Amino acid sequence: MFNVATLRHLARSMSGEAFEARVGPFLLVRKPDAAQLARRMNGLSAQTVQVQRHGDQPQTRVLEFLIEFEDLEVLPATAGRTSWRIGRDTTCDFWIDDASVSKNHATIQLSLGGTYWLSDSGSTNGTWANEERITGFLEIPDGAVLSFGEATFWFVKAPTLYQHVVE
Repeated sequence: MFNVATLRHLARSMSGEAFEARVGPFLLVRKPDAAQLARRMNGLSAQTVQVQRHGDQPQTRVLEFLIEFEDLEVLPATAGRTSWRIGRDTTCDFWIDDASVSKNHATIQLSLGGTYWLSDSGSTNGTWANEERITGFLEIPDGAVLSFGEATFWFVKAPTLYQHVVE
């Protein structure tokens, strides 16, 4: 597990390819809780913040905002895999310590074509992508908002995160 500050330092010390080899093909960036968000918004209200635009997609703008939260939890995907289990069980590839998350909650799979797919594993509280409940397999676009019970993350491919944190 990393936080944004650690990833920023790591990215600035290596190439994009080395960064992806170190953190895996994608990462899950945890949504800030209400207290973190309130602190950040209070701090921003007193100043003008310069932003760098990498695109006009809503997911890109959200990511630009999120990476300013240095202490956000970031869960890296193990490189060299084609399937990752998500859940509260410590044997899962993405362990989420949250009571609303089932022990074996969901799975992310990589297809031969390089597309990521999300499926629910029969969880109690459901799996969601961009506010759409998953009832089979759903393609995950870069920057998608994924929710496992009440735990919410942004799905970010390593090259995208590298581009945002290195500048």
